[in-house]
Amino acid sequence: YLSGFHAGIFVDTRMSGHFGLKHELLFSQKRIGVSLTDANDEAYKSKLTMSYLDLMPASLTFQTDGFQLYAGPYISALLNANVQRRDENGKMYKDKSIFGNPGNDETETRYLQKFDFGANLGLAYRFGFGLSVGARYTHGFTDIFQYANSYTNGDTRTGNIKIYNRGWMISVEYTFGNAKRLGKK
Repeated sequence: YLSGFHAGIFVDTRMSGHFGLKHELLFSQKRIGVSLTDANDEAYKSKLTMSYLDLMPASLTFQTDGFQLYAGPYISALLNANVQRRDENGKMYKDKSIFGNPGNDETETRYLQKFDFGANLGLAYRFGFGLSVGARYTHGFTDIFQYANSYTNGDTRTGNIKIYNRGWMISVEYTFGNAKRLGKK
């Protein structure tokens, strides 16, 4: 796991005293450390960086005494991606070809999936002056590589490759407008 960042907007909709819905739109950067081999067949550590637009359309929330527990689905669109590669001289560069190119036949090579969907589960605490702190776990249900199961390494098949987006997000939020603590009227 490697750290990234996220930023976005949210709206809390109250359905009753303790229950509601949370709607979110986020830009998130997801990164992972990977091991690759260069042109000289030497292994090196690299980073895969992906940028997504995440939509959490309706997470069910339970709110009491400033705490908010929520869970729901998400759908993400991949906006950009790159992997650090090492050239024949040992110099690192960002290779954006992993994102794919509409002009290429993507069935021949592994590219990143353009869409992901999954679930998120989180807990937040809102202070009386509108500031909130929270943490959430997200887990994707889509393999992030297209055609990964048909990948071969030379003449040998590597088998099934299953890589999912998953990770922890820690947030600091500010609520505009009604900044009262959740669960209080």
